[in-house]
Amino acid sequence: KKKRVPVILFTSNDQLNREEILRETGVEEIIAKPIKAEELYLKIKETVKKIEKNRIFSFFKNNWKKQ
Repeated sequence: KKKRVPVILFTSNDQLNREEILRETGVEEIIAKPIKAEELYLKIKETVKKIEKNRIFSFFKNNWKKQ
């Protein structure tokens, strides 16, 4: 099974269509430059939390079917 690597895109263009890029590329988050350390920390924390939540959901979903 392939593991998914979370991606946070850094860009100099803050006028991008965020939802379209997220949907089409599988990128977790987009941060426009200049990047503030606090913003980066929060985005990483949110991304990890989202991925862990999805893994837990998938685990229970897959194990529920087996019973």
